[in-house]
Amino acid sequence: MRTWPIKANAPGTRNLPLDGVRAMAALLIVVHHVAYAAGVTMNEAYGVFTGRMDVGVPIFFVLSGYLLARPFVRSILADTEAPSTKDFLWKRFLRIFPAYWLALITMLVIGAVAVRGPTGFFFSFFLLHVYHPDRAISGITQSWSLATEVSFYVFMPIYAAFMRRRTRLWSVDQRALALLASLSCLYVFSVVFRVVVHVAKPPFDNVTPYWLPSLIDIFALGIALAVLREWSRFNEDIGALCCSVTKYSWLLLLLALFTFWWVSTQFGLAVGLEISTFERETIRQGLYGLIGLFCVAPFALTERQTKTAVVVGWRPLAWLGVVSYGIYLWHQVFISGNFAEQQMPYEIFDGAVANRLLTTISITVAVAAISYYLFELPLLRRFTKPFTERTQFRDIAKSVDCP
Repeated sequence: MRTWPIKANAPGTRNLPLDGVRAMAALLIVVHHVAYAAGVTMNEAYGVFTGRMDVGVPIFFVLSGYLLARPFVRSILADTEAPSTKDFLWKRFLRIFPAYWLALITMLVIGAVAVRGPTGFFFSFFLLHVYHPDRAISGITQSWSLATEVSFYVFMPIYAAFMRRRTRLWSVDQRALALLASLSCLYVFSVVFRVVVHVAKPPFDNVTPYWLPSLIDIFALGIALAVLREWSRFNEDIGALCCSVTKYSWLLLLLALFTFWWVSTQFGLAVGLEISTFERETIRQGLYGLIGLFCVAPFALTERQTKTAVVVGWRPLAWLGVVSYGIYLWHQVFISGNFAEQQMPYEIFDGAVANRLLTTISITVAVAAISYYLFELPLLRRFTKPFTERTQFRDIAKSVDCP
């Protein structure tokens, strides 16, 4: 078995196309919420598309699965020391909670969101609201996905430790195949979990769609990309496969667009706050996962600088990806709700989608940048081990040297 050649970029290099994908996912969610608040999702022909732009969340989940799994997968395949679970969880805590708490408390002070008393504050503050049947969509309404992310952060080290223990004496190829097989099992488990909940109809079935077991299939797709990426360092056939995928990155993005068009126009899904049948929603989630996979894979499997990668990694777009967490946290307060109704130059369901969108994006990006550079980044630099950060970025910069 030969080792596929590795090309290392400069230490500290970011994967600009993945930042661009992150930015586009955030903007999709903003447009999704703006279009609904303006009333066009239910009343205009193009509402079938804006109603499906919540696909930005699955794109985020695939991306998270890929990025967060890579250090663990790398250590399993290379049989090196596992990443510190303590350091991993601490960095994830710093990345999520302080900025979230700042946004939540600020919005509560200005009356932009409501949590309904001390109990509601407790559940929202610690991102536990998705486990309470009456409070899943409270506080910062879109924060349900953060609660799902946090549960994935807890799951990832446990899963990696289990797979490391089970495959320790196996070859690299056997370990990689075992990881992919286990991810297939996770995907099937997610579908089975949703079917069981649908059939059993427990009193909390309204919140189970936000739980990790319901969404682990999407994260599993991202982890699978991490397995292929790290496996390519040891197996030249897998390296060639990764290079072929990235060579035709434009085709995967076209497939993502086609799948988005099909799920929006040909599948008869409900829009707005309505929910389709269980069967349709199950297929919708599978298609959303594919869209996320098609968007992330071209820029995850190698760092080949194709023309598509250059476009998606356009620096202004990539910069939006850097501050996208703040965009995700803050955008809704400027779209609808008490604060928006009193302070913004538009009214609910007024059809003014362009005005609402431009105003929301302008203000949200400014607030997100302030949050990132004055609060989020200083915290990470202050409380994260510098050596760990440098090593992580240097490793992530390595890629297959495609011919």
